[in-house]
Amino acid sequence: RWSRRRNLTPTRFMSALEAHVFGRGLAYRFGGDEYVALLLNCDAKMATHLLTSFQARIAVIDYGHFSRKPTVSIGFVEVLPDSHFTDRHALQVAEGARNAAKKDGKNRIVGVMGTVQGATA
Repeated sequence: RWSRRRNLTPTRFMSALEAHVFGRGLAYRFGGDEYVALLLNCDAKMATHLLTSFQARIAVIDYGHFSRKPTVSIGFVEVLPDSHFTDRHALQVAEGARNAAKKDGKNRIVGVMGTVQGATA
């Protein structure tokens, strides 16, 4: 976890995330060290490429007093136009994918496709 006394590191991380998704979507801080990015009109292949390049991007950022570079476990859901997912359901599915990514090790990405029938890996 990031130090709560020094809000510098989450700010740098958030700035990097916002810059990375700029023009492709929106980024939000979602709790202490969790973030959400809404990638608009982005299929699973494009999202995987974008998120993999983000992992590489944050590995080279100077985080000031922190010498250890962060790793990022990412879960995402591709919500198709015919999907019945609500925003809450999509977030829950993405969280489940993130938890699966964390379980497999550090710095992993797991994607799920949201369809009319439900979520498929």
